[in-house]
Amino acid sequence: MGIPTELDHFEAELAETPLDRVPELAERYRSYVLRNSSPDAVAALTMSSADTAAILRRKLAEAQK
Repeated sequence: MGIPTELDHFEAELAETPLDRVPELAERYRSYVLRNSSPDAVAALTMSSADTAAILRRKLAEAQK
């Protein structure tokens, strides 16, 4: 078994949270929810390593100008 992630903690708490307290729980994990539902974040997470390397090379080249 791996190291528990933020998602693991959220799901465990969600399973034990009464329905009337779910908004409070969601607010506590708001940054996690936003970070993982952002189209930009999802695109970055699903980008290939070759695409990521190309972006890094381009940004390094721009910084050296």
